[in-house]
Amino acid sequence: MFIHEIVMRSFSLLCAAFVLTSVALSNAHAQLVVPTSEQLAAAQAQNENSTVSRDNFDEHQAALERRQVIMERDYLQQERACYNRFLVNSCLAKVRTARREQQAILRKEQLALDEAERIARAQKRKQQATEKQIQQEANAAARRNEEQGAKRRYLEKQQKYELKQMQRAASAPQRRSNAKAYADKQTAYQRKLEAARARGAQDAQRRAENVKRFHAKQRAAELHRAKVERRQKERRQKAASGASQSGSNANIISPQ
Repeated sequence: MFIHEIVMRSFSLLCAAFVLTSVALSNAHAQLVVPTSEQLAAAQAQNENSTVSRDNFDEHQAALERRQVIMERDYLQQERACYNRFLVNSCLAKVRTARREQQAILRKEQLALDEAERIARAQKRKQQATEKQIQQEANAAARRNEEQGAKRRYLEKQQKYELKQMQRAASAPQRRSNAKAYADKQTAYQRKLEAARARGAQDAQRRAENVKRFHAKQRAAELHRAKVERRQKERRQKAASGASQSGSNANIISPQ
């Protein structure tokens, strides 16, 4: 809390000086402006409660540098304006005094900004260290939980394995009886299968013999039919030859 107050007061001074510089710039071409202690106090009171993000240090540093450039430019303009006045030395003294006061304000703001940035960085490092420690503790707790979970799963797996082994040992006689019944069933099936194969082979052999006999009968029938046709043809040829011979004999007897 104390560090936060320091940071806020430092940035309040920055804002107050920025207000004073803005007022001086608005009247730079009209007349010489020297900020008084009452104006500084009023500006500081006006910005007492203003808050600045710690992520904007670069922006404030750039603003300080711009104000430094503006201050030097205004100083040169005001210095040249003094030579047009009647009381040159008095004017130059006031301008230089105002410049030194503004430089002092800017240096004070720069120191406050540097201090605030240092404090913010220190707090950030502390926060990062705290977050890192919290993360490490969370990781350690997660590892412990994982180890406990792995151990619990291993014990459950071992218990299931032992229960399965006990059940297997208890059911061993039944499994042996089932195995014997299955073997007997397989043997009977194999015998039936072999018998069916033997009957199939016998049936195939009988079918082959039947086909062979059928073909033999077919050939015998064809030979018989050819033999009958040949005999019939020979008879017809003999009959035709006998008729031709009878006609010749009749022609020979007829002239007498």
